[in-house]
Amino acid sequence: MSIDFLSYKIEYLNKKLSPAFRFELEQKTLSMISKILKGMNAPEYVKNCLLVDLLYPCIKHHLWINHSFFLENLHQHLMERYRIERGYCFNLIQNLTHYLNKMSPPPNFDSLKTGDESFITYIFIMTMSSTSEGKMLEEIGLGPNIFKKISDAIKSFALAKKHADDTNVAISDDEIVFHQVIEKISQERAKAAWYLDSNRIRYLLAKSVHPFNELFWHDSPEVVEELLIKIGQGMVTLTHEAVDFLKKKMSADFLVDISDNNAQELLYDLKEKGLLIFSFYSPVSQKETANKDKLLLSDLAYDLTAIHYASICKDEEVIPELLLSLSPSWQRAVLCRNNDLLTDPQIVKQLITLPLAPSSIELLMSFIPSEAVCEDHEFFENLLQDSFPAERRASFCRAIGRYQDPELILSLLNPVAKHDRSKHVRAVALDQLRQCKGKDVEELIMQFAKIDLGAPAALG
Repeated sequence: MSIDFLSYKIEYLNKKLSPAFRFELEQKTLSMISKILKGMNAPEYVKNCLLVDLLYPCIKHHLWINHSFFLENLHQHLMERYRIERGYCFNLIQNLTHYLNKMSPPPNFDSLKTGDESFITYIFIMTMSSTSEGKMLEEIGLGPNIFKKISDAIKSFALAKKHADDTNVAISDDEIVFHQVIEKISQERAKAAWYLDSNRIRYLLAKSVHPFNELFWHDSPEVVEELLIKIGQGMVTLTHEAVDFLKKKMSADFLVDISDNNAQELLYDLKEKGLLIFSFYSPVSQKETANKDKLLLSDLAYDLTAIHYASICKDEEVIPELLLSLSPSWQRAVLCRNNDLLTDPQIVKQLITLPLAPSSIELLMSFIPSEAVCEDHEFFENLLQDSFPAERRASFCRAIGRYQDPELILSLLNPVAKHDRSKHVRAVALDQLRQCKGKDVEELIMQFAKIDLGAPAALG
């Protein structure tokens, strides 16, 4: 576990637990760990790492702390990472889950009481919606074995589909459950492309305030998704407007009447879950603060509503002015929705001259074949000039580095690695050049090493 991921997990625990409960939980768990590791003479840092690796998944996946599949994978992960005997590891997890069930029990939803299908679906959705396997591996916090099970299940599902008429293909009971989950996810995604993101919102809301947690657990969180999209579009900007929207929609869609206080409580909970940001607008009268607080979407909310937004946005949103007004994730989603336009290199070249988000630039560049870049070498060379913002130049470097043409990469990125005024851009260009062997690249690497050590080195 890297320092970055350890810090991420500690920050997550600090954010999700009250200081008093976190202190009590950590002290109790550390006491249990010390007793179990007493005969192992483990250093203190090992105990602290085990503490984080034990607490994090139990808080992160609090809905499923009583599910056998979750407990089985947590047990296997900790046992292998810390070389703890099976019985000791089992007692450690059992004591912690008993304590959490007593102090902070998970919601009493019917679908959480029986079977492992609910948790397996959750793990599949979290994994399939991740853009980085390494990041998701640590974010889920249950070790690599669970990903192997998922990978094996996907392969066996494909094999079973291929040999659907062969009654001799043996499938275990576990594989049957995995296959059912994969089939269900495939069918739901065919109905709504944003199914994975919608469910990630649902999992967040399941830890929300009553009665919203159970309501959104059993029904689609479409009301919340629609509210987030309207806030992102600027159609709902103030707290009182969001309260009115929620009251009207809940009454129409769920036949549930909620008070202003209930609706405000949900809004603050969406803030707590990292989906909303309050501007903390302060009017003259302190009494009016709650109603005039301006609402903004977090990056997470933009990410989780991007595909849904792109599915309902109008075609004219590809017009440059409107495209530039969108958040980076909404930009990418709209561009992907209109990917038939991106088959024309001339259209893509027009778009990449716009000050789009770096991630959108990289997406657009993926539609331009290396042959087209070679033919218009000067155009792409100009995009790497210092007149463009540094992060924009860095995004072009990353995109160019993905081509399978070493000569093209060298010709475009070598000058950047030598002469760009930004150390960050030079480092990105050099990182892309590492895959290309050659004396020039080796010399650049040495020059960068000297700079990092504080020695004078000329990149000109």
